[in-house]
Amino acid sequence: MHLAMDIELLKRIWSSTRERVRWSARPGMISGAFSFVLFAWFNVDTAGAQGPPPAQATPAPSSTASPSSAPAQVGTVHPGKAQLPATTQNIKLQMSPKVTEVLNSAPLIIKDDDTQIIRLKKMRFNMAVTKATDRYNLFKKGLIKLYDLIDVGQRLLSAQADLAQSPEERADVLQKQLEIYAEAEDNLQKQIKEGKAENADLDHLRYERLGVEIDLEVLRRGMAE
Repeated sequence: MHLAMDIELLKRIWSSTRERVRWSARPGMISGAFSFVLFAWFNVDTAGAQGPPPAQATPAPSSTASPSSAPAQVGTVHPGKAQLPATTQNIKLQMSPKVTEVLNSAPLIIKDDDTQIIRLKKMRFNMAVTKATDRYNLFKKGLIKLYDLIDVGQRLLSAQADLAQSPEERADVLQKQLEIYAEAEDNLQKQIKEGKAENADLDHLRYERLGVEIDLEVLRRGMAE
């Protein structure tokens, strides 16, 4: 009987002790869990603070940079020292006498008794003379090429031929123009040998001369018929 009471007392003591131990362990568990949360949060925040710094934009070059810091430009030439390549327009050509005479033609006087068609043809001829004079002056200064001068000379001769009053008179004018072309070709050939002109100018002159020959041949055939 006494032994049974001791055993029952021991059970109560063990049960009470176990309950106390369990409750006494709870604050430690809570404290440990709270400490783990704080530790994890601190590590995450620290890792963010120690991460790589954000990329910084490269500053634009200052407008006040010294000239010596600017990259050197290769192959630049001072505008005042630039040299133009030598061309045939820088060389003065000697015009044949007949060509010079044509380029220095005087304007025609428009008379009161001229018909309207004659007035218009004279006005066109005078404009061709003015243009030829201007181009000739530019050519002598080396500002245009002989190619351009041949064109304006051919227009002047065409305007002169249109002033003829009859087929016979026009034929005489065209024949005289062929003599001008022949003299101009001989003169140009000499200057090509001297290196003062180009073969392309001679080819262009011959092309214009062939046009005059065709007009003269057509006119003569019409007169013969």
